[in-house]
Amino acid sequence: MRNDFEKIWYPNQPGGWLTERYWCRIAFIFLVLGLVIPGFSRADTLDEEIRALESFSKTYHLIQSQHIQTRTAQQLIRFAIEGMVSRLDPYSAVFDREELEKLESYAVGKYAGIGVSIQKHKGVYLVTQVITGSPAEQAGLKPGDVLVQLGEVALGDQRESDLGRLVSGEIGTPLLVGFYHPEKPEEIIKRSIVRALIKASSVNFFERDPSTAVIQIQKFQKTTPAEVEAVLEKKDYSAVILDLRNNPGGLFLAAVETAELFISGGDIVETRDRENKLIERYVSQKIAQQKPPVLIVLINRYSASSAEIVAGAIKDRDVGLIVGEKSFGKGVVQSIFPLGNDLFIKMTTARYMTPSGVNFHEIGIEPDHFVADTFEITRYGSKDRIYRKSLVLLDRLRPDSGAIR
Repeated sequence: MRNDFEKIWYPNQPGGWLTERYWCRIAFIFLVLGLVIPGFSRADTLDEEIRALESFSKTYHLIQSQHIQTRTAQQLIRFAIEGMVSRLDPYSAVFDREELEKLESYAVGKYAGIGVSIQKHKGVYLVTQVITGSPAEQAGLKPGDVLVQLGEVALGDQRESDLGRLVSGEIGTPLLVGFYHPEKPEEIIKRSIVRALIKASSVNFFERDPSTAVIQIQKFQKTTPAEVEAVLEKKDYSAVILDLRNNPGGLFLAAVETAELFISGGDIVETRDRENKLIERYVSQKIAQQKPPVLIVLINRYSASSAEIVAGAIKDRDVGLIVGEKSFGKGVVQSIFPLGNDLFIKMTTARYMTPSGVNFHEIGIEPDHFVADTFEITRYGSKDRIYRKSLVLLDRLRPDSGAIR
């Protein structure tokens, strides 16, 4: 099974930090690169680059000479890097090695925290998933809630790495969390939530009836494809309901391999750069089944990223029906670039495209059958409208099943 965390680019000659006396040399190097490397700079923008570098150098020296607090060259350079990257988009960020290791722990579903997934959306920090049985769930947090405070920090333009640093911590330590429910934005709720070891399962499974498997994927982790495959191999199910609601994404290749379990041959997803040039195409190698199970995929407004890749591929390849709400709309690729020994940039470098060539970023995947979700219910119960709709559709698609609904 393929295994990855993020794409990591290693330069041939990683450079170290430079002190302030080399800033003139840096500016000179930039100018030379602009003249000799095609695409780095153009003659008509050379003067603008010179002025911009001069302003940067003046700001650097002004801070060093006038700011009330002394800063090292390394600190100021990192501030500059963080400032540039954080202004690119909501998903680009700067990490040190410890923060990167925490991201890797999230990928395997075992970390210290309160048990929530957070996405920045339209200027606010949304809770997109709450782990069942977690401290966050016990404190009353629900998908769709808006975070306004973590610890003593009022949330504003924090970077993704800032949020991770604020939420994570030592097991047993409290975290003050301020939030509001979307239907009552005027009522700020504050809870002291004690951090715990979060063991987030990737796949939950039950049989609706002897011929129908219901597979819920909470997040795509390294083990997800194998767990889903194990369910499908239990018996020859005639129908599968794949629940991706509130799934914030996770590992890209895990999502591709999961989609491959349902898609026989042909495209699953491709990535394209800013000029729309093809970077990679991912193709299913699975041999077609004689009688594939009837497949219905459940999504909602918090199904994002890798979950949208799976839903988009299944919809485009016409191997299943999509039921629920339009998905979140995160269709961009982040790659990790190391800078020196202890600094990493996670930067948006490409777009995901469905098999039909659609980029769903900031658009989402449209369901075949729209059903509004509600979070004030027990999943798979009589009031779970999306799930109940999927059962009605199964009755139509599989009229000879004899299953009791």
